[in-house]
Amino acid sequence: INDSDTFVELLTGEFGYDVADIRQLRDDHNHCMPTKSNIAMALRWLVKDASAGDHLFFHYSGHGSQQQDTDGDEMDGKDETIVPCDYQRSGMLSDDELRSILVAGLPKGVRLTVILDCCHSGTALDLPYKVKVAEGGLVDVKKKLPHQTKAPSLADVVMLSGCKDSQTSADAGVGLAGNTKAAGAMTTAFREVIVKNMDASFHVLLGQMRKFLKAQHFSQVPQLSSEQFLNLDRCFMPEAEPPTVAPAAPSRPPVRKALSIGINYLCLEPGRGQLSGCINDTDTMIGIMKQVFGFADSQVCCLRDDRSQVMPTRANILASLRWLTHGAAPGDELFLHYSGHGGQQPDADGDELGGKDDTLIPCDFQHAGQILDDELYSQVVQPLPQGCRLWVVLDCCHSGTALDLPYKVQLSPDGRSVQCSKSQAKGPANSCLADVIMISGCKDNQTSADVQAGSLGTGVASGAMTTAFRQCISSSVTCHDLLLRMREFLKKSGYSQIPQMSSGK
Repeated sequence: INDSDTFVELLTGEFGYDVADIRQLRDDHNHCMPTKSNIAMALRWLVKDASAGDHLFFHYSGHGSQQQDTDGDEMDGKDETIVPCDYQRSGMLSDDELRSILVAGLPKGVRLTVILDCCHSGTALDLPYKVKVAEGGLVDVKKKLPHQTKAPSLADVVMLSGCKDSQTSADAGVGLAGNTKAAGAMTTAFREVIVKNMDASFHVLLGQMRKFLKAQHFSQVPQLSSEQFLNLDRCFMPEAEPPTVAPAAPSRPPVRKALSIGINYLCLEPGRGQLSGCINDTDTMIGIMKQVFGFADSQVCCLRDDRSQVMPTRANILASLRWLTHGAAPGDELFLHYSGHGGQQPDADGDELGGKDDTLIPCDFQHAGQILDDELYSQVVQPLPQGCRLWVVLDCCHSGTALDLPYKVQLSPDGRSVQCSKSQAKGPANSCLADVIMISGCKDNQTSADVQAGSLGTGVASGAMTTAFRQCISSSVTCHDLLLRMREFLKKSGYSQIPQMSSGK
């Protein structure tokens, strides 16, 4: 009951809620008892007529429990439940019932925030995405398989729960963090963090709550799950989100540009570094740009070392990169593809954990040198404004972090788990303003293979990664599915290289 009062005070005092818009059920008031029927009725009131832009908030503090799963949707065979005050005669409310009432009917654009301070609450809404934060800030996001999610919703549903399904959620006595009354440990941790930092992000809030509980010798570990994939850098409470500054209105219609670079190193002898499929990769990628994404010939630039007028020398590559990004404005769509040798050389400025810079190797590398990832970042990433999007596809060796983007995505072998790690960004803080997404052919310590004519269904020699991209790309595929399908394609075809994905945001 004290926890419920705490949340009413937080919502009205800190986040601008009107007390008239809040319903409170508590079992010390006869007219608003939290019986099973009253809870269900109040939940229906909460979501009734919800529309885009609404923020709905549900807090529960009480017993949580488990019961036998009857429909086979729980991996551990147990449904999580919340326990009404009349549970002995009316029963409990299962996670299936909670999802049906709260989540299933919500339209796109609605935000529902659920906070459960109770035992066995880790997956109490059966939301498909589960977030884990490890030591050092490494984030692991696990997604349920499609058949495990009932009635997917388009709404933004976020749940913060007091503990794992296998744990209990403790009470906290008077005196903890200034408590003048008994309270739930999880509610106390939430209040302690959010009052000091009202604009705390999902990532910060979860990490700080866990840190607080651990310091107070509680073993419970708060959990975060969601209906959609979360941007963990956004504020947990939408009301605390700073006003969005819209990008400046462009003075012209959006522009699309694509640059494809293919280098077979015809300057080298066969068997001594000469490749066979990279120029063909350029033809493949330009075909994808035109046929799948609707680029026009006039929007595409190509460098290839079988044509003297468009040779991919170091100078020409850097000039073409400047062409790609010059004058970029909000709304523009840019695409960069490279197929050729990738290399590594000693890091000269101390910004690489492995001590090596990743490089692209132009056709005149023997006298002009290679192109460092530092140069690529400064030439390609930093000039782009907010609201612009750049796709980068690198089919070359040692390319996992070849743009030095701050966010790196890793998939588990079954594709259900997405691990996102954030590295120290280059240059000034938040120097990557645009939406930059890179797919590379392999890890930094791997090589990216050529495919001979006739292999993998190709009529000509090509790069294995570009071939996988061609097989898996569509105008509607998600980043997650594209990376997963490319990895599956290469693995089934007998290639050990593992495509990587990284992003600027």
